[in-house]
Amino acid sequence: GKLFSVAGTSGMQGLPRLQGPQARAGEIFERWQELRILLQPADLEIALLALDPRGAWRIELNDGRELLLGREQLEQRLGRFLAVRSELARYDDIRRIDLRYPNGLALVRGQALDNAAVEAARLADRNPIPGAKPNHG
Repeated sequence: GKLFSVAGTSGMQGLPRLQGPQARAGEIFERWQELRILLQPADLEIALLALDPRGAWRIELNDGRELLLGREQLEQRLGRFLAVRSELARYDDIRRIDLRYPNGLALVRGQALDNAAVEAARLADRNPIPGAKPNHG
């Protein structure tokens, strides 16, 4: 098949989104196919597969969780997630799983922050309120 861009996304809910540099579109599509097959036995689907400009891969699953895979050993890292998935199932508030560590993973729990909340927090750190004391707790 041939890859193409679509101006409007109306009627495309449920389809996975693939993001990354246009020059690597074929690689992103191939990687999606490979990772999708690995996730199928666990009944998980990729909602978003993203490749950032530095070459790091990120997956958003259909259940809302985000997997940070990094730049290398993607299959092994995804396998590590699948191996502990049943243990993680008892926590219903896991939002992000960072698999870039050589011998483990890190979890971010709690309610997901939307982009506006993240941007507001970033701006607050950069432009503190005059006279306010920093909170380093």
